[in-house]
Amino acid sequence: MPNTHTIDRLLTTNCLIVDARADLPVMLEAFSLRPVDYLPVLEGCRFVGLLFRSRVEALQASGGGLRMDAATLASPDVPVLHPGDPLSEARELFRATELDALPVVDQEGDLVGLLHREALEEATQALWKKARTT
Repeated sequence: MPNTHTIDRLLTTNCLIVDARADLPVMLEAFSLRPVDYLPVLEGCRFVGLLFRSRVEALQASGGGLRMDAATLASPDVPVLHPGDPLSEARELFRATELDALPVVDQEGDLVGLLHREALEEATQALWKKARTT
């Protein structure tokens, strides 16, 4: 499959996010809205990191964290993609992580959307199928 295919058309751009200043009750409410393991944390439009449900719930269970904000709890060391990245690069990043979605950021670090593993797999299979029939 040629490397000319990029991830641009595969992005989910209507994403639930958490503001970097969100406190524990807001974080818990955000996770109550969707059955996801993590959410992107943004400061304005800039991607800060991923906030993991397990970390927020552990903090709640310990009775602490009322003064912690989402930026403090977010994991900043998350692999990111860029809109023009080839599908092959996205496949390599997904092989190296257990995440089901990766953040896609522009040159300024602003979140553009999320690339879901399932969307990438479907697009890759469709391209392979098309290549075999032509």
